[in-house]
Amino acid sequence: MEPIPFLPQAHEITQWYGSRTVGTFNVYVILLEGLPNNRYGLYVGQTWHPVAHRFEQHQSGGRLAARCHRKMKQLLPSLYGHFTPMSKEESLDLEKSLIIQFESAGIETKGG
Repeated sequence: MEPIPFLPQAHEITQWYGSRTVGTFNVYVILLEGLPNNRYGLYVGQTWHPVAHRFEQHQSGGRLAARCHRKMKQLLPSLYGHFTPMSKEESLDLEKSLIIQFESAGIETKGG
């Protein structure tokens, strides 16, 4: 796999965030490959499932999969691994905030 130039910047962005509440919801980040304008991008999601299970759901292409599921290549725990399970409200807010921050940095981002 070729180097992905925006990953250090994405890592820096996520380090500013942490979990403030306790709950059962997780926020995760997936590497996207094969996007029209950029070779790579990010998908940000939130779930009450274990993250690996949710990724399998995305990959299966079923009704719970995002529209970009065929472009989802791998989970990026270096970007979300420091988040602990949180409340649903916090996970939704964090998901939106990360999407906004990644997009502001010029990283093509899907999710939400």
